[in-house]
Amino acid sequence: MKKLSRSGFGAIEAILFIVLFIGLGVVGYSVYQTNQDNKQADTTKAAASQKTTTSKPTASESKAPADSQAPAASSCEPQAGTQASVSINIDVPSPRCVQVSASQTLAIKNNDSQTVTVTLGSKAVTIAAGQTGTIAEQFGNYLEVGVHDMTTNAPSGGAPEIWLK
Repeated sequence: MKKLSRSGFGAIEAILFIVLFIGLGVVGYSVYQTNQDNKQADTTKAAASQKTTTSKPTASESKAPADSQAPAASSCEPQAGTQASVSINIDVPSPRCVQVSASQTLAIKNNDSQTVTVTLGSKAVTIAAGQTGTIAEQFGNYLEVGVHDMTTNAPSGGAPEIWLK
């Protein structure tokens, strides 16, 4: 009979150890991957089960915030009537600043030599050269109290400040 060596593993034991080691690694990875998939599925289910509600915006959420509380222009006169009027000019807007009330609307005369788009808060109007455009919604419906910088794509002149008091 042959004596067994006590110096280490035999070939069969080494192969069994490698197979066991690889098997544990594969099983461990499989369990890990299953857990990750389950977490993602749970997250997706939770997100799908949550009710989606759309709340109506409050008055302040739907209005454009003021750019400042005081105008940069040295003079800012109030305009009477139901409609405030401003002009986009080749050099400077006229007036540079206008005080308006919440119940007024806006008329914009384009004295520039090209069509311009004027934006105030969430409202925009495109006006051909020499024409007048209007924003028919009352200022108080879309602007917060304060000074709002009207913007335009006109290459010159700029646009007036609108001071909602």
